[in-house]
Amino acid sequence: MSVHPTAVVHPGARIGRDASIGEYSIVGPEARLGDRVRLHSHVVLDGRTTLGDDTEVFPFCVLGVRPGHHKDRGEGTELQIGARCVIRESASIHRGSNGGTGKTVIGDDCMILGQIHIAHDCRLGRHVTMMNGCMMAGHVEIGDYATLGGNASIHQFVRIGAHAMLGGAATVRMDVPPYCMAAGYGPGLHGLNEVGLERRGFSPETVAALRSAYRTLFRSGLARAESIERIGAARGSIAEVDLLADFVAASRRGIARHGRNG
Repeated sequence: MSVHPTAVVHPGARIGRDASIGEYSIVGPEARLGDRVRLHSHVVLDGRTTLGDDTEVFPFCVLGVRPGHHKDRGEGTELQIGARCVIRESASIHRGSNGGTGKTVIGDDCMILGQIHIAHDCRLGRHVTMMNGCMMAGHVEIGDYATLGGNASIHQFVRIGAHAMLGGAATVRMDVPPYCMAAGYGPGLHGLNEVGLERRGFSPETVAALRSAYRTLFRSGLARAESIERIGAARGSIAEVDLLADFVAASRRGIARHGRNG
């Protein structure tokens, strides 16, 4: 373990093997750092915050402070950050609230770039990429391999599905389904994230089935229940179509619409 002389590390903190803590960083009493975690200079870890093995945190990040909530002070709540994550300069991530799940969770292998904010009770899956300046209100859920363009803003309780992609400066007030692209205010859907699916090894048959399901769900003009029923023949045989249909059926905020904002 390497701790710079100017760092302040509470004796109650648990620090893993070969971890390093840089200049002027502050590590609170309930912090838990895995093996080979690297904190650069001026990092603040507060509250019950856990960093998985090989995670790297860059200067001026503030992780695990109490939620930005008028009444809930986040007593006893947590921030859990997985293994091999990279959190770039000036990111702020709040721990959970007692009025929510009590946990803010960041999955393994996430890339979180500079000047982002992740509020209380958010949950990110694995391999999520958030570009600079993204802002997430409380209780947001992000699926595996989702990509958020720079300065995207996400309303509380919104869900972004797995392998979805948000355009830069998107303002997201409704759920964005898995495998889809969305941009603009609202936002509007703009088809499948086909380039991303190809890069991640989805078969042409799976992409074709998702493309057909997308047309039925978002371009047919049918009501939600009827459109889900129409794609029933593809369900059960293609897991990705099941995930897409189940995500749409479970939406409480409503689903972003094809080509339309607001």
